[in-house]
Amino acid sequence: MSAISIVQADVELNTPLVLEFNEITSLMAISGVGIIAVMVLSVVVAGLAFFGSKGQDLSQEHFARR
Repeated sequence: MSAISIVQADVELNTPLVLEFNEITSLMAISGVGIIAVMVLSVVVAGLAFFGSKGQDLSQEHFARR
C-alpha cells in the first residue's frame, strides 16, 4: 500500500493576487473582441436582410414577372 504525504504550502497572505498582462494576452483579448464584434454584426445584417421592409420588397420585385 502506497503512502500519501500532504505538505502544507507556505502562503504569504499579504501579497495581492495580480495577473500580469503581457503583449500576447492583450493581443489575444483584442482579437477575441474583434471576432465577437464581426459575428454580432453579421447576425444583425442577416436579420435586417430577412426581416427588414426593404428586403421583402426587393425579393418580390426580383421574382415578379412583367
